[in-house]
Amino acid sequence: MPISPLPHSDLHETRLDVCTEDEVVQLVHTFYAAARDDAMLGPIFAAEVKDWETHLATLVDFWSGLLRGTMRYHGKPLAQHARMDNLTPVCSAAG
Repeated sequence: MPISPLPHSDLHETRLDVCTEDEVVQLVHTFYAAARDDAMLGPIFAAEVKDWETHLATLVDFWSGLLRGTMRYHGKPLAQHARMDNLTPVCSAAG
């Protein structure tokens, strides 16, 4: 028996229950603070992101849209990251 998708309004309500907006802000700010401090990731972010306040606000909008269905983000994240063609894969010594 096929499962029918939730109506859009039900999906939106379900997403709002996943987490609060404050939790999205905390998640984004905590993750990117750690990424900026990371020996490998930090220099990449330092080279690419010039305005952290604006960038973090954009990231909060993006993740709030995915986690809460707020639909505030209207960008093209794949295109933004695809232009970073100078990155190469790195294998961990542990892995």
